[in-house]
Amino acid sequence: MKTLSLHISPPPWLSWWAYTLYALALALAVYLYWRAYRQRLIRRQQIEFDRREAARLKELDDIKTRFFSNITHEFRTPLTLILSPLEKRLRDGDVPADVRELLQNNHRHGHHLLKLVNQLLDISKLESNKMLTHESAGDLGLFLADCFAQFQPLAQERKIDFTLTQELAGQFLFDKAHLEKIVFNLLSNALKFTPSQGQVNLSARLVSTSSAASVLQVQVQDTGQGIPEEEQSKLFDRFYQVDSSETRVEGGTGIGLSLVKELTELLQGDLQVESQVGVGSTFTVRLPVTPLTTEEPNDQPIEVLRSTPPAAESRLILVVEDNEELRSFLVESLSEEWTVLAAPNGKRALEVIEQELPDIVISDVMMPEMDGYQLCQHIKQDIRTAHISFIMLTAKAAQDSKEKGLEFGADDYLTKPFNVYELNLRIHNQIQHQENLSAHLKAHLFPVRPQEEPAEVENEFVLQLNEYLADNFDKPDLKVDTVAQEMSMSKSTLNRKLKALLSTSANDFIKNYRLQRALEFLTKGRSVSETAFAVGFESHSYFSQCFKEQYGTTPSEFLKTGV
Repeated sequence: MKTLSLHISPPPWLSWWAYTLYALALALAVYLYWRAYRQRLIRRQQIEFDRREAARLKELDDIKTRFFSNITHEFRTPLTLILSPLEKRLRDGDVPADVRELLQNNHRHGHHLLKLVNQLLDISKLESNKMLTHESAGDLGLFLADCFAQFQPLAQERKIDFTLTQELAGQFLFDKAHLEKIVFNLLSNALKFTPSQGQVNLSARLVSTSSAASVLQVQVQDTGQGIPEEEQSKLFDRFYQVDSSETRVEGGTGIGLSLVKELTELLQGDLQVESQVGVGSTFTVRLPVTPLTTEEPNDQPIEVLRSTPPAAESRLILVVEDNEELRSFLVESLSEEWTVLAAPNGKRALEVIEQELPDIVISDVMMPEMDGYQLCQHIKQDIRTAHISFIMLTAKAAQDSKEKGLEFGADDYLTKPFNVYELNLRIHNQIQHQENLSAHLKAHLFPVRPQEEPAEVENEFVLQLNEYLADNFDKPDLKVDTVAQEMSMSKSTLNRKLKALLSTSANDFIKNYRLQRALEFLTKGRSVSETAFAVGFESHSYFSQCFKEQYGTTPSEFLKTGV
């Protein structure tokens, strides 16, 4: 028997090399899947790491911002205690010339220290993008001349030829605070590194103008030591100093020029430097400014401080300050003209306000137990105390802090270190405003001419009081005690409130309200005796006497003439 063996080769897709390819493809797929999964995992881990790192950096930035804010606050209070007495003494006319020169020198260096403290806070705000711009109207020429004048004593002390060249005239819109910091830092650097008998020049002019915008160019030139070319690229880096050795002649922090650069960029300007070793340096700043023509209305709010205080009886001022030395200084300074009370924090201040009802509260912001914002909010939301003027006196100089205070209802805002004379002027302004408001309310509530109609009054307290009197004025036994109880306050508080708002007592307010209603009844033809009884007067003769005192005519004459 013969055997025939047949060997049939498998198709290519079932061959051994095909299976090898399948195995390799599967291995490759598993590898690619594993690689993609690993990359996704790494990306997720990286994203999570970046998120945590960003959160950590933000937390560190917040801590640093709070640190700068707190340390600035701590510096400002003792600076107030240094500068305010100096300013007060310098205003005295009997200071000997040699003592005055010494006081002026101390005052100048105190302000220089204040500017360094402010720079710390500015750097922090720039880092956290919280620095804002605020344009206001002003004379650029006078503004730069004032900056120049403040450095003249230093230039004279160092025997430096210090000059000002400018070609500016008219009113412009510009950021005064930021421009001042730019000019001050450039001049401070120039005078610091220019030797005796050297020259420093501040020049300013408009390099391009149009009806809508202009470019202000400010140049500070000096004949100082100059800056090496290889150092100029790093000149505006924060904390960088050309000579950082411990033996350098002049001190410094390395933040002045960095602040100048960042403020210039914030104002959408540019900064350039040209310098040659042994010859000197020229710093050029160009900033956009907006000209104001005489035909254009100036919509910028202009703050005016009275130079002549209004004549008024002594008012009650409450000072709220947690620093004992500053609190004592304020009480002593203001007591020359006002009756002054004091409280160490907002919580204690509320107790004093409830008992005494002052005309004005002057308060710090950062205090234990209750801060100035909370105190202001309590005062302005309580109908019994909403009329009290509130002046914030604080070390928090940032624009957003000022806006926050105004949002809570503050009437004025003054930053430390403050000038006692300016504080007094602001107090006088608030009192004048209170007196104007009082006269306005009284004239609208109780017109002195019988033919005049009483106007609508928007004061919430007066509206509530009128509403109660409208239902009870006809009761002869209506007393101030009853009205005060209805208004949820004591009799003395009601009297002080009406005294502050309308310059009248509670008894007089009730009487004037009754007379106003009597006028309405008489106009409708009611008899004198009927009218007197209807409005709560028990005595006909007393009603006639009060009516004549208010309107200059008796009820009987009014019925006859109608005027």
